[in-house]
Amino acid sequence: PPLRHTRCVKGRTVLQPGRENLSAEDSIGLVADWRCRGKVWEIPYSSLIADNVDNLFGAGRCSSASGDAWEITRVIPAAVMTGEAAGVAAAVACENNPDGVFVEYAAVGNALKQLHIPLKLKDIYG
Repeated sequence: PPLRHTRCVKGRTVLQPGRENLSAEDSIGLVADWRCRGKVWEIPYSSLIADNVDNLFGAGRCSSASGDAWEITRVIPAAVMTGEAAGVAAAVACENNPDGVFVEYAAVGNALKQLHIPLKLKDIYG
């Protein structure tokens, strides 16, 4: 039986199929479609944040995605990128908000930019 997709967070946003090469307002990084050339996905920060559980981030195959979009997030490069972004978000939460409640995208995006992580397609393609 197909057990690869058994659990993931229900995020504030669900990354949907057909979003390749489109901008995500709260993108935390890029993932290439490993199955074909020319398709790149901007992964939304809100797809890492559990909708109904405080202080919980999903990464890789556990982030909030469906269908073909989930296939993109389940592989190691996507897990590494989303895991780093989730870790940065948790660190920013601890640093800026001792209660660890939701951290706005701007603070996380700025921290990722300081690490020289391209967040948007335009960061690579101009």
